[in-house]
Amino acid sequence: MSSTRPSLQRYLNAALAENTQRAYASDVAQYLNSGRKLPATARQVANYLVAQAELLSPRTLQRRLAALNHWHVQRGYPSPVHSPLVADVRKGIERLHGKPAVQHAPLLAKDVRRLVKQAQKQSALRAARDTALLLLGFCGALRRSELAALQVEDIAFDRKGMWLHITRSKTDQSGAGQRIFIARTSGAEVCPVAALKVWLKQSRIEHGPIFRRIDRNQQVGDSQITAQSVRIVIKTLAQQAWGEEKAQRFSAHSLRSGFCTEAAMQGWNDWQIRQQSRHRSVQVLARYVRAQEQRGQGGILS
Repeated sequence: MSSTRPSLQRYLNAALAENTQRAYASDVAQYLNSGRKLPATARQVANYLVAQAELLSPRTLQRRLAALNHWHVQRGYPSPVHSPLVADVRKGIERLHGKPAVQHAPLLAKDVRRLVKQAQKQSALRAARDTALLLLGFCGALRRSELAALQVEDIAFDRKGMWLHITRSKTDQSGAGQRIFIARTSGAEVCPVAALKVWLKQSRIEHGPIFRRIDRNQQVGDSQITAQSVRIVIKTLAQQAWGEEKAQRFSAHSLRSGFCTEAAMQGWNDWQIRQQSRHRSVQVLARYVRAQEQRGQGGILS
């Protein structure tokens, strides 16, 4: 029996994305650090929600509940999370303390050009890496986790551009894989294909992770950067380009939402945008398309 347990736990762990596993572990630890114990009763969980109601957002509390539910279910305990008592307390907290979800502004084509110019002011290696990261993130409508995970083996160049094979994403946790095409643009300074080739040549990366850490001695590391690193790169460049106050409007997700918004402004229809963004539904896409005008379709950075 003991020999089967590691395998069982391995597959149970694989049911959740690594980021979700880390978040759940942190949430359970926070619950225990508050002086409470597990397994818990419905009243104990409800009291925890009450104690945290004015300290944490309803969205954070909802994730804490998901983590507690997962902890109980995995260990064969009845979950207190779905009890009527906990549900009513949660609804009350949402009614009294709920706020609209923060929606960061999209980075449009003109904004991406500005960030590219800012990136070019850095050392040659950082300029090459960050320019490629910005242009691939925007033109591919990529999530920051997808950018961080890109491998050289995922790229196939051809005469008109390049194919990206995205091995795993938020909407493809099983790893079936998705392919998107990124076309060359007429302006070399904002061509994602040219930018990637420059970065690969300067970094001498021939296989493995595309985007890697660069140390203070301008040495390129072996391991991939993290999704958090992608966020830091974008926030830092935005702060340098526009100042602290305006930079707060943007996040790493602004590249993805910016592509969708810019494409809609240029007259792309929903299915064309979804081919690149890989949104499962028009309803989900609509949350990210923040444009009122429909203009003639053109190259995304031309």
